[in-house]
Amino acid sequence: MKLVPALFCCTTLLLPATVMSADTTATATMHVTLEVVKSCTINANDLNFSRHRSDETAEIQASTQLNVTCTNGTPFTLSALSRDTSENGTFWLKPDDSGSGAQSIAWKLYADENKQTQITGSEGLTGTGNGQEQSETLYGVIEAGALATAQAGSYSDDITLNLVY
Repeated sequence: MKLVPALFCCTTLLLPATVMSADTTATATMHVTLEVVKSCTINANDLNFSRHRSDETAEIQASTQLNVTCTNGTPFTLSALSRDTSENGTFWLKPDDSGSGAQSIAWKLYADENKQTQITGSEGLTGTGNGQEQSETLYGVIEAGALATAQAGSYSDDITLNLVY
């Protein structure tokens, strides 16, 4: 009978030790912030009017793709500049062989095929970013009969597209 009280004694000593070793918890609040800033990127493909004869009397039109990515809700306006841009938004295709005596050929840039929205140095295509890449089509136009006095050869122009947002 001496064994039973010894087991009972040890069992009662273990229970209070288990209750006393419970973990305690401390808490804190952390403030988290983020600022999303307005941003836009623009990528444009080249515009190629291709090959034409000087006796063509119809208007010449070419199109190209432009991709704009702006922060969601950000309004933007696309304009275009060239060192030789006139006030009415006319650009000039210059002869690649400047010694040939060829004259430059006038052309204009539009945001729509119906030529309702001309892209100039101060005006142009408008839109609002949605956070995703947005594809736009730009249209280059050479007026009817503009090649009547053109000399044979290659012509080119470099314009700068500006995206204001």
